[in-house]
Amino acid sequence: MSRPVRLILWTATGVLAALLVGAVMVYRAARYTPEFYSNALATEPAALAAGRDRMLDRAATLASDVQKGGRWEAVFTAEEINGWLALELGSSEANCLPAEFRDVRVAIQPEGIMLACRYSHASAQSVLWAALEPYIAEPNVLALRIRKVRAGRLPLPMKGVLRALSQAAERSSLPLEWRQADGDPVALVSLPVHSGDRAWLVHIDTLTLRQGELYLAGSSRRRQADR
Repeated sequence: MSRPVRLILWTATGVLAALLVGAVMVYRAARYTPEFYSNALATEPAALAAGRDRMLDRAATLASDVQKGGRWEAVFTAEEINGWLALELGSSEANCLPAEFRDVRVAIQPEGIMLACRYSHASAQSVLWAALEPYIAEPNVLALRIRKVRAGRLPLPMKGVLRALSQAAERSSLPLEWRQADGDPVALVSLPVHSGDRAWLVHIDTLTLRQGELYLAGSSRRRQADR
Protein backbone atom coordinates (compact mmCIF):
# COMPACT_ATOMS: atom_id res chain seq x y z
CA MET A 1 0.00 0.00 0.00
CA SER A 2 1.42 3.32 -1.03
CA ARG A 3 2.20 6.04 1.49
CA PRO A 4 -0.48 8.50 0.17
CA VAL A 5 -3.15 5.80 0.44
CA ARG A 6 -2.09 4.93 3.99
CA LEU A 7 -2.15 8.62 4.88
CA ILE A 8 -5.67 8.97 3.52
CA LEU A 9 -6.84 5.88 5.41
CA TRP A 10 -5.25 7.03 8.67
CA THR A 11 -6.80 10.47 8.25
CA ALA A 12 -10.24 9.01 7.52
CA THR A 13 -9.94 6.66 10.52
CA GLY A 14 -8.96 9.55 12.78
CA VAL A 15 -11.86 11.68 11.58
CA LEU A 16 -14.30 8.79 12.08
CA ALA A 17 -12.95 8.12 15.57
CA ALA A 18 -13.28 11.80 16.46
CA LEU A 19 -16.88 11.83 15.18
CA LEU A 20 -17.75 8.72 17.18
CA VAL A 21 -16.20 10.12 20.35
CA GLY A 22 -18.01 13.41 19.78
CA ALA A 23 -21.32 11.59 19.23
CA VAL A 24 -20.86 9.61 22.45
CA MET A 25 -20.05 12.79 24.38
CA VAL A 26 -23.09 14.59 22.95
CA TYR A 27 -25.30 11.58 23.77
CA ARG A 28 -24.02 11.46 27.34
CA ALA A 29 -24.36 15.21 27.74
CA ALA A 30 -27.95 15.10 26.47
CA ARG A 31 -28.79 12.25 28.89
CA TYR A 32 -27.39 14.08 31.92
CA THR A 33 -29.85 14.48 34.81
CA PRO A 34 -29.31 17.31 37.33
CA GLU A 35 -29.05 16.14 40.94
CA PHE A 36 -31.94 18.30 42.14
CA TYR A 37 -34.23 16.65 39.58
CA SER A 38 -33.16 13.11 40.52
CA ASN A 39 -33.83 13.93 44.18
CA ALA A 40 -37.26 15.36 43.40
CA LEU A 41 -38.25 12.32 41.31
CA ALA A 42 -37.26 10.02 44.18
CA THR A 43 -39.98 11.47 46.45
CA GLU A 44 -42.37 8.80 47.74
CA PRO A 45 -45.98 8.89 46.44
CA ALA A 46 -47.34 9.44 49.96
CA ALA A 47 -45.09 12.49 50.40
CA LEU A 48 -46.21 13.86 47.02
CA ALA A 49 -49.86 13.47 48.02
CA ALA A 50 -49.26 15.18 51.37
CA GLY A 51 -47.45 18.06 49.63
CA ARG A 52 -50.25 18.42 47.08
CA ASP A 53 -52.87 18.58 49.85
CA ARG A 54 -50.91 21.24 51.75
CA MET A 55 -50.51 23.22 48.50
CA LEU A 56 -54.25 23.20 47.88
CA ASP A 57 -54.95 24.19 51.49
CA ARG A 58 -52.49 27.09 51.30
CA ALA A 59 -53.98 28.25 47.99
CA ALA A 60 -57.49 28.19 49.49
CA THR A 61 -56.28 30.13 52.54
CA LEU A 62 -54.60 32.70 50.30
CA ALA A 63 -57.78 33.17 48.25
CA SER A 64 -59.72 33.70 51.48
CA ASP A 65 -57.16 36.18 52.83
CA VAL A 66 -57.23 38.18 49.60
CA GLN A 67 -61.00 38.60 49.88
CA LYS A 68 -60.73 39.87 53.46
CA GLY A 69 -58.89 42.96 52.25
CA GLY A 70 -55.72 44.52 53.60
CA ARG A 71 -52.29 42.94 53.80
CA TRP A 72 -51.82 39.22 53.04
CA GLU A 73 -48.92 36.80 52.66
CA ALA A 74 -48.31 33.15 51.79
CA VAL A 75 -45.46 30.63 51.78
CA PHE A 76 -45.25 27.69 49.37
CA THR A 77 -42.55 25.04 49.76
CA ALA A 78 -40.84 23.11 46.97
CA GLU A 79 -42.32 19.87 48.37
CA GLU A 80 -45.83 21.30 48.13
CA ILE A 81 -45.31 22.66 44.62
CA ASN A 82 -43.81 19.37 43.43
CA GLY A 83 -46.71 17.43 44.93
CA TRP A 84 -49.13 19.60 42.97
CA LEU A 85 -47.03 19.33 39.79
CA ALA A 86 -46.85 15.55 40.06
CA LEU A 87 -50.48 14.82 40.93
CA GLU A 88 -52.45 17.73 39.48
CA LEU A 89 -50.48 19.13 36.53
CA GLY A 90 -49.25 15.62 35.72
CA SER A 91 -52.72 14.04 35.74
CA SER A 92 -54.35 12.98 32.49
CA GLU A 93 -57.38 15.15 33.35
CA ALA A 94 -55.27 18.32 33.52
CA ASN A 95 -53.86 17.90 30.02
CA CYS A 96 -51.92 21.18 30.39
CA LEU A 97 -48.66 20.13 28.72
CA PRO A 98 -47.83 18.61 25.34
CA ALA A 99 -47.34 14.84 25.49
CA GLU A 100 -43.58 15.23 24.97
CA PHE A 101 -43.16 16.90 28.37
CA ARG A 102 -43.76 15.12 31.67
CA ASP A 103 -42.66 14.89 35.30
CA VAL A 104 -42.18 18.62 35.94
CA ARG A 105 -40.37 19.40 39.20
CA VAL A 106 -38.78 22.41 40.90
CA ALA A 107 -36.07 23.17 43.43
CA ILE A 108 -36.05 26.51 45.26
CA GLN A 109 -32.89 28.23 46.48
CA PRO A 110 -32.33 31.81 47.68
CA GLU A 111 -30.60 32.68 44.39
CA GLY A 112 -33.21 31.20 42.06
CA ILE A 113 -35.56 28.42 41.01
CA MET A 114 -34.48 25.30 39.14
CA LEU A 115 -37.18 23.89 36.88
CA ALA A 116 -36.89 20.55 35.05
CA CYS A 117 -38.94 17.98 33.14
CA ARG A 118 -38.49 14.91 30.99
CA TYR A 119 -38.65 15.40 27.22
CA SER A 120 -39.31 12.54 24.82
CA HIS A 121 -39.93 12.86 21.09
CA ALA A 122 -39.33 10.05 18.58
CA SER A 123 -35.84 8.75 19.42
CA ALA A 124 -34.78 11.89 21.32
CA GLN A 125 -34.95 11.73 25.12
CA SER A 126 -33.48 14.20 27.56
CA VAL A 127 -34.06 16.18 30.73
CA LEU A 128 -34.82 19.82 29.99
CA TRP A 129 -34.01 22.19 32.83
CA ALA A 130 -33.67 25.89 33.45
CA ALA A 131 -32.18 28.19 36.08
CA LEU A 132 -34.58 31.08 36.69
CA GLU A 133 -34.64 34.14 38.91
CA PRO A 134 -38.17 35.44 39.56
CA TYR A 135 -38.86 38.74 41.32
CA ILE A 136 -41.44 41.51 41.41
CA ALA A 137 -40.21 44.36 39.19
CA GLU A 138 -43.11 46.58 40.28
CA PRO A 139 -46.52 45.82 41.80
CA ASN A 140 -48.29 43.15 39.71
CA VAL A 141 -45.37 42.85 37.27
CA LEU A 142 -43.51 39.55 37.55
CA ALA A 143 -39.94 39.55 36.21
CA LEU A 144 -38.44 36.20 35.23
CA ARG A 145 -34.71 36.29 34.51
CA ILE A 146 -33.57 33.28 32.48
CA ARG A 147 -30.01 32.44 33.48
CA LYS A 148 -29.65 29.15 31.58
CA VAL A 149 -31.67 26.56 29.69
CA ARG A 150 -30.23 23.09 29.06
CA ALA A 151 -31.02 19.71 27.55
CA GLY A 152 -28.90 17.61 29.88
CA ARG A 153 -25.60 19.50 29.76
CA LEU A 154 -26.20 20.96 26.29
CA PRO A 155 -27.26 24.63 26.02
CA LEU A 156 -30.51 25.16 24.14
CA PRO A 157 -30.82 27.99 21.58
CA MET A 158 -32.14 30.88 23.62
CA LYS A 159 -33.92 32.40 20.61
CA GLY A 160 -36.17 29.37 20.27
CA VAL A 161 -36.86 29.31 24.02
CA LEU A 162 -37.91 32.97 24.05
CA ARG A 163 -40.13 32.46 21.01
CA ALA A 164 -41.88 29.53 22.71
CA LEU A 165 -42.44 31.56 25.89
CA SER A 166 -43.82 34.48 23.89
CA GLN A 167 -46.25 32.15 22.10
CA ALA A 168 -47.36 30.59 25.40
CA ALA A 169 -48.00 34.04 26.91
CA GLU A 170 -49.99 35.05 23.84
CA ARG A 171 -52.16 31.92 24.07
CA SER A 172 -52.78 32.70 27.75
CA SER A 173 -53.54 36.37 27.02
CA LEU A 174 -50.76 37.49 29.39
CA PRO A 175 -49.03 40.77 28.47
CA LEU A 176 -45.33 39.97 28.03
CA GLU A 177 -42.38 42.29 27.49
CA TRP A 178 -38.71 41.33 27.07
CA ARG A 179 -35.78 43.12 28.69
CA GLN A 180 -32.14 42.21 29.38
CA ALA A 181 -30.01 42.12 32.54
CA ASP A 182 -26.27 41.63 32.04
CA GLY A 183 -26.91 39.66 28.88
CA ASP A 184 -29.67 37.46 30.35
CA PRO A 185 -33.20 37.74 28.92
CA VAL A 186 -35.83 38.95 31.39
CA ALA A 187 -39.53 38.37 30.80
CA LEU A 188 -41.85 40.98 32.32
CA VAL A 189 -45.35 39.59 32.79
CA SER A 190 -48.23 41.83 33.86
CA LEU A 191 -50.35 39.89 36.34
CA PRO A 192 -54.15 40.27 36.61
CA VAL A 193 -55.17 42.92 39.15
CA HIS A 194 -58.62 41.49 39.90
CA SER A 195 -59.63 38.46 41.91
CA GLY A 196 -61.76 35.78 40.29
CA ASP A 197 -65.10 37.55 40.88
CA ARG A 198 -63.55 40.94 39.94
CA ALA A 199 -64.82 42.38 43.24
CA TRP A 200 -61.31 42.88 44.63
CA LEU A 201 -58.25 44.75 43.42
CA VAL A 202 -55.11 42.74 44.14
CA HIS A 203 -51.56 44.13 44.36
CA ILE A 204 -48.66 41.67 44.52
CA ASP A 205 -45.53 43.51 45.63
CA THR A 206 -43.21 40.92 47.22
CA LEU A 207 -41.70 37.66 46.00
CA THR A 208 -38.81 36.27 48.01
CA LEU A 209 -36.98 32.98 47.58
CA ARG A 210 -35.68 31.10 50.61
CA GLN A 211 -34.10 27.68 50.89
CA GLY A 212 -36.85 25.33 49.78
CA GLU A 213 -39.68 27.84 49.82
CA LEU A 214 -41.25 30.81 48.05
CA TYR A 215 -42.70 33.77 49.97
CA LEU A 216 -45.42 35.89 48.35
CA ALA A 217 -47.06 39.01 49.77
CA GLY A 218 -49.28 41.88 48.74
CA SER A 219 -52.53 43.63 49.53
CA SER A 220 -56.11 43.77 48.31
CA ARG A 221 -59.08 46.09 48.56
CA ARG A 222 -62.66 45.97 47.40
CA ARG A 223 -63.42 47.71 44.14
CA GLN A 224 -65.67 50.72 44.28
CA ALA A 225 -68.92 50.18 42.43
CA ASP A 226 -68.99 51.79 38.99
CA ARG A 227 -71.02 54.95 39.10
